Amino acid sequence: MGTGEERDNIYIAPYFNWMSVNDQVQRECGINASYTGAFYSPQENSLCTSGPLQGTYDDKYKWSADFSAERVWGWSSVSDSAFGVTGKNVGIWHVVSSWEFYNGGPLKPELNDAPMVNMINGGHYYFGNDSGFAAGEVWTRVSGPYFIYVNNVSSSLTDPVAASQALYADAKAQAAAEGTAWPYSWLNNANYASSAQRGTVTGQIVINDIYNPNASASNLWVGVEQQPAHTGNNAYDFQLWSKPYEFWTKADANGNFVISNVVAGNNYTLYAFGPGASGMFMSKNQNGGNPGIIYALPSSQFTVVVTGGATNNLGTVTWTPARVGPTVFDIGYLTRKGDKFRHGDDYWVGDVGPSPSVPSPIWTKFMEFPFDFPSGLNYVVGQNRWSTDWNFIQSVYPGFSGGDTVSSSTVTFNLANNPGSGNTASLLMGIASDDNTPIYVTVNNTLLTGGNVTGAPVTSLPGSGWFPANNISDSNIREENHGGYSDERLTFSGGLLRAGANTINFSFRQAGGSGFTHHFIYDYLRLELTGYVPPAPTSVTAYAGNNSVLLSWPAVAGATSYNILRSTTSGSSYASITNGVTGPVCGSGERDVCGQHGGQRHDLLLCGAVGESGQLKRQFSAEHRGGTIRRHRLGRSRRADWADGDEHEQRGDLHLERSGRCKFLHRLSRHGGQQARLCAI
Repeated sequence: MGTGEERDNIYIAPYFNWMSVNDQVQRECGINASYTGAFYSPQENSLCTSGPLQGTYDDKYKWSADFSAERVWGWSSVSDSAFGVTGKNVGIWHVVSSWEFYNGGPLKPELNDAPMVNMINGGHYYFGNDSGFAAGEVWTRVSGPYFIYVNNVSSSLTDPVAASQALYADAKAQAAAEGTAWPYSWLNNANYASSAQRGTVTGQIVINDIYNPNASASNLWVGVEQQPAHTGNNAYDFQLWSKPYEFWTKADANGNFVISNVVAGNNYTLYAFGPGASGMFMSKNQNGGNPGIIYALPSSQFTVVVTGGATNNLGTVTWTPARVGPTVFDIGYLTRKGDKFRHGDDYWVGDVGPSPSVPSPIWTKFMEFPFDFPSGLNYVVGQNRWSTDWNFIQSVYPGFSGGDTVSSSTVTFNLANNPGSGNTASLLMGIASDDNTPIYVTVNNTLLTGGNVTGAPVTSLPGSGWFPANNISDSNIREENHGGYSDERLTFSGGLLRAGANTINFSFRQAGGSGFTHHFIYDYLRLELTGYVPPAPTSVTAYAGNNSVLLSWPAVAGATSYNILRSTTSGSSYASITNGVTGPVCGSGERDVCGQHGGQRHDLLLCGAVGESGQLKRQFSAEHRGGTIRRHRLGRSRRADWADGDEHEQRGDLHLERSGRCKFLHRLSRHGGQQARLCAI
C-alpha cells in the first residue's frame, strides 16, 4: 500500500495559447493546431503541422522541470494577429511557496503541462515514489497550501511576447511575495507547522579531498530529511522517498548554508551533494541499511535536532570524500545531471524539420548521436572539450538499415610511464540516469568484470554488464538530462594501463530486448591512479606586450595548482612570486601578488603542486613591438606585467625539474628597460 500520485490538473479554456514554465522554457503553442505522430517516439510526442510551432515537435515532457527550480508556472491568453488569434490578456498560474511537501529531493523533475498540472508525489522518471506503509503505521503530511493565481494585463498589449512576459513577470512577483509569507499564519491546522513550530539549521561544509586541496563546497545542495519509518522496498536513499518533508538549500561560495523553516523534530539527517566532491555526505547511518550510492560519513556521526523558534548551528562539517589516488583525468563536474555535456542543456528541444510534410526524424537530441559523431565518439584528453565533444547520453538510435543501434564512446589519454601491476587504478562514474541498461566498460580492450575489477557500491559485475543502483528512470524518452542518480567506483590493477596511448570505452547491453528507452546519462567521469604524477605542461607560450607579458599554458589534468618563481641565475636561486595559482591573482580586484624586480634577465620557474619526476624541454620565443597584445588562447593563462616601454623580446626554454615538487622551468629573457613588475594571473 502507498500514497500514489496526487495530481492537481487544471483543464484550461481553449483560448490559452502561451505556456511559461521558467525563464527558458516558454513559448506560444497556438490554438487548434494540427499534429501528426513522430517517428520512433512515444505516443505522447507529435509533429506540429500548423500554427506557431509548425514543423517542430512537441510533447508534455518538454515542459518538465525540477521541483527546486519551480515557484510558478502556467498559461497566458494573448493575441497574435499572425495566426488570427485575439487573446484575453489573462493568465492562470500554479504558485508554490514551498516545495517541502514534494518528493525525491531537490532534483526531482516532474510534469507541468498536462495541460496544467501540479504533481505531488509524482512518479515520473521513476524515483521519489517509494511510499510503502507498515501495518498500523500512522503518517500525516500537509501537501500545501499552494495558490492558483489569475491575473490580467492591459488590453493595449497586442504583441504576444510583450503580453505573455508581462503576465509572467506579474506571476513571478506574486510567487516571490508568497514565498516570503511562508509558513502562512492564516492556516490553523493541527498538522500544519506554524512559524513557531519551525527552526533553522546553519553551518559550513568544508571538503577535505586529499588529492584536491582546491575542492570547494560552493553551490552544494545541503538538506535535512527524516528517514521514513517504513518504505515499500527497503529504500535508504532520500531521492527514492516520497513520505517525509524535505528541506534543502544551496551553500554559498564558502560552503555556508542556512536551511530555514524546518519543521521541529528529532532524528534529522544532514545531506550534501554537488560540485566539489564525489558521492554524497550523510551525517549518520540510516536505520536498517544505507543508500545504494557512494556516501561519506563524518568521523563522528551526528543527528540534527530542530527546535521551534531556534537555530541549530552545526558549525564546521567536514566532508572527506573517498579517493584511491591522484586524478589522471576527469570529464565534467558533479551536478547529478548531464547539463555540462553536448546537448545537456538543449536535450528537450527537437530538431526543426525542413517542412511540415518532410520533417527531420530527430524529435529529441539523443537521436542526433550518429550525426554529431559520424565517425564515432573518441574524446582525447587534453585536446577535446566536454561541453561540445562528449555527449550527455549513451543511448540507442534507429539504425540506417533498420533496428536499434547501440552507441558507444571512447576516452583516449596518455601516460608517460607504465603504471604496472603494483599501482591501483580506479574509475569513478557519476550516472545521472539509467533505464534497465547494464553498462560495459573496457580498458584497453579488456572488459572490466568481476574477475579483474572491484566495484562499489554495486559489487556484482558480470560479463553481461552491470546495472547501476537506480536503473528505472526513462529520462531519455521523457526528455530530461537526469533521473534517479547512481554512481560507481571501478577499481582495477594499474597493469591494465600502459605507457603511451590508453583507451576506456563505454557502451551497454539492451536488457530485456530491443527498445529506445535503453540509455544511461553521464554526470561525471574521473580516473584515479596511485603514484600518478601529472606531466609537465606543454605548449607554454610567452607573448610580449606593451607593459605586459602574457604566459599561457594548457591546464594539466591532475595538477591542482601552479607555483611561479623567478631568478636572475639560470637553474638556481629562485624566489617565489606566487604559490598555489589556480585562477586570476593579479589585477582581479580580489588578490594582487605582483612582485617587482630590476631590469635584468630573469628565469621563471612554474611548479605544479603534484608530482616530482620526469623531464621536458621546449624552446619558445615571442616578440612584440608596440601596442598591446590581445590574443586569446584556450587553456589556463597567466600574465607578467612589465613597467617599462613597449619594445620587448623574450626567448628561453622550458625545463621540467626532477627534484622537489616542481613541474617545469620557464626561462624568460628580457632585454631593455629599467624596471619590471612580474605578475601571474
